[in-house]
Amino acid sequence: MSACRFEYGTSTAYGASAACVPSPGAGLTGVEVKAAISGLAQNTVYHFRVLATNAGGTREGTDVAFKTRSAAVPIVEAVAPKGAVDITVTTL
Repeated sequence: MSACRFEYGTSTAYGASAACVPSPGAGLTGVEVKAAISGLAQNTVYHFRVLATNAGGTREGTDVAFKTRSAAVPIVEAVAPKGAVDITVTTL
């Protein structure tokens, strides 16, 4: 895999991105990737998806939406589990 990133924003136009950590590398086994983002507005719906690129092209994951809390949200950690079929969001 040559690149992996999360795209996120207040619509499916996204507008921002963050690199996957760790880089998934090469192979046929699914791996968990994460991206830490900050500066999200309170009480706001956000969308995100994972994009992965290799020599065969770029694949886009399914759009997922979540709503931030009304209290300050300093960091949200988006997690794409192995296989990138389901995506969970953990508020730290």
